[in-house]
Amino acid sequence: MSGVQENDNSTDKIAEDSKDSWYKDFEETPEQFDMGVEVEDPDTDVEDYEETYVRKKKKKIRSSRGRKRADRYDYTDLEKPYVCEICGARYKTRPGLSYHYSHGHNNDSTDNTEEETNYTPPKPSAAPPPPAPVPPPCNPPPQVMQPSMSSWPGPSSEDGPLTPRPTSEKGNTLPSTYCDFCLGDSIENKKTRMPEELVSCSDCGRSAHPTCLQFTPNMTASVKKYRWQCIECKSCGICGTSDNDDQLLFCDDCDRGYHMYCLTPPLSEPPEGSWSCHLCIEEYGRK
Repeated sequence: MSGVQENDNSTDKIAEDSKDSWYKDFEETPEQFDMGVEVEDPDTDVEDYEETYVRKKKKKIRSSRGRKRADRYDYTDLEKPYVCEICGARYKTRPGLSYHYSHGHNNDSTDNTEEETNYTPPKPSAAPPPPAPVPPPCNPPPQVMQPSMSSWPGPSSEDGPLTPRPTSEKGNTLPSTYCDFCLGDSIENKKTRMPEELVSCSDCGRSAHPTCLQFTPNMTASVKKYRWQCIECKSCGICGTSDNDDQLLFCDDCDRGYHMYCLTPPLSEPPEGSWSCHLCIEEYGRK
């Protein structure tokens, strides 16, 4: 009977010891079991399925390629014959020199005029004494008559009629001594290497060789008989305006321009082939 009791006591002691050891292990267990944190199993293959991405900031590389600079072409003095008399700047064409004068040196003249208009003469501190009267001379000199326009002697009939100077409606313009196309002069045409007389526009003063303008022999002879105009200054020979320049019809014998609606009878479309105006038909006849 005592042996059975000893076995029961030993069984109870073993149960209490295992309970105490389990409670002790439970207290030493990390808090991750209480917080519900999953513990990674070292035998699992979770790491095989995880993907990590490392983003690297790419440096912006500037392209070394760029637009190739065009070679600069320096014009010689012969190719830029128009020289500014104020600052010495040279230009290839007369319109460029005119633009330089109007925009580059126009402010100088306006500044001078503003200074002259704003100038006020200083007030004298004291009025000067009146000059002493000059006694009249005993023998006054004879009066000299100033010549007037009516009393100015005109040309005699022996000298012949006066030839009017060529003037322009837009102002007196000196003709250019260089061709706008080949940059030659009357001594040498740069294309033909031959001397050739220049033809100058009566409005803008631009000049060119007849061969550079592809003039016919009749055109070369006719442009010397009237105030010739270049293609940019061309106006109608009947109404005198340059409006509707797309309606201008040019004569193949004199290079005059006419509006098609100004002709008699008016034309709706330019004729085929060559066309001559009524003045050239009277001079050269019909073709």
